Amino acid sequence: MPVSTAEHCKHRGVPSDNKCYEGCADIRFKDKALPIVNGCLKKWGWTIVDSTSVVEQCNDGVTNLKYCSGGNLEPVNITMKVWSKNKADALQDPMGDFCRHRGDLKDNKCYQGCAATRFKDKGLPLGTPCNPLWSVLDSTTMVEQCNDGITNIKYCSGGNLEPVNITMKVLAKAKAGGDTSETADTPDTEPCCQGKCQTEGEEKYWSIASGILGGKHCGECCMDPSKYNLFHFFEKNLTKSESDSPCKGFGYTKYDSTVTHGFGPVSMTLDLYDLP
Repeated sequence: MPVSTAEHCKHRGVPSDNKCYEGCADIRFKDKALPIVNGCLKKWGWTIVDSTSVVEQCNDGVTNLKYCSGGNLEPVNITMKVWSKNKADALQDPMGDFCRHRGDLKDNKCYQGCAATRFKDKGLPLGTPCNPLWSVLDSTTMVEQCNDGITNIKYCSGGNLEPVNITMKVLAKAKAGGDTSETADTPDTEPCCQGKCQTEGEEKYWSIASGILGGKHCGECCMDPSKYNLFHFFEKNLTKSESDSPCKGFGYTKYDSTVTHGFGPVSMTLDLYDLP
């Protein structure tokens, strides 16, 4: 059940910030900032109210209040709440045994996602947790997505569709070694993004950074420009290219490999190049 007792609620979860933004009213309403129909859920640990305010807006979420009359338009008072989790709940895996993973032996990483209900994710093709040999925790984040791994969270309702909070972990093996025979995906060996981007709407981006062994690589990828801010948050050197072969222009002409960085909805496949 939603945390709020109001009849009509909508929310937007931002697990990476440990926040859930909720709006509830006595009548149905729309709000672009609150795309998911229902309130912030207790079962996901949203139990701490950070702030509460009441906002008056038009029920269509678009029309100025001055002109909000006639037809189906009417003003609505929405109780807005910002929820968070206590620190322990924010970091631990959700209750349940539903985990998926993808291993990357070349980078000594295992990417794992666990949730309280079953879910699908193209970036995590194997339906089990990471092998216990991956014992070093690099990072933990939380991602909210649709349980089918495809549908936009805004439209994730009806039938078997429902939003799911997934605890994502990046795990590594200890440097001392251990068995590396776990079945896992390996990076692609053929370039994905050479020359002009082939998918309509995508543009070329590049980044020069040091790899896990200290050597510098130049990476280039084809990306939807609307996703720049999302990926720039994780890769500060990400830059829009003025040419179709940016790495070659910087002297990185030796192809190294094609890899996928990240996992789940925040993943990007790119070509890596080295200096000759």
